[in-house]
Amino acid sequence: MENNEVEFNWPDFLLALLITFGLLFATYFLYEYENAQRAAGAEVEQFIVYGAGNSIDQPRAKHFIDLGSDLSLLRKLDLLAGHLSVLEFSGLPIEIQKIEKVDGNNIALVNLREYHRDRNNSDAASSRQQATWRSHYFRDTSDGFLTSSILKATLLQKDYSGHWIDGVKFYYENRPIGQGDSDHTYLDSVFYR
Repeated sequence: MENNEVEFNWPDFLLALLITFGLLFATYFLYEYENAQRAAGAEVEQFIVYGAGNSIDQPRAKHFIDLGSDLSLLRKLDLLAGHLSVLEFSGLPIEIQKIEKVDGNNIALVNLREYHRDRNNSDAASSRQQATWRSHYFRDTSDGFLTSSILKATLLQKDYSGHWIDGVKFYYENRPIGQGDSDHTYLDSVFYR
């Protein structure tokens, strides 16, 4: 094989196809859920998913989603995190672990996870093609600051007047994000509304 030829990699192609269909299915499911809520005449509340704005510290409202007002706080957060994941972060997992009381405040514990590739596949070129938190969203200062701002703004919903969490604490791969984890991750404390 000559140096300028590219070898087709079926496992990576199938993995990319599976991820794409998974994201499409998740988006469709969330859309249908919202439509079912409206059609059933259930009371819904509108939430904002933020995205990149004119400044890295000022994300802007990009998407509006309706969630049933009868849902638990944990379920609303979980659905909001699912929308955020699909709409802004290539479907990377954003898991709401739990809501715990800290000094009288409801704090959501949020875990950012990577997709886990087949450990037997050592093709470095193909592993770079898949979005990750570290290599895509926290790769440099501006990306890290923007990503951190979007995550905080969406999950804290500062303009929402209903019953909501008081703060959020972030984890990465089930470990609390702390100072020194990354120069470009600005999620190393509890953030309050």
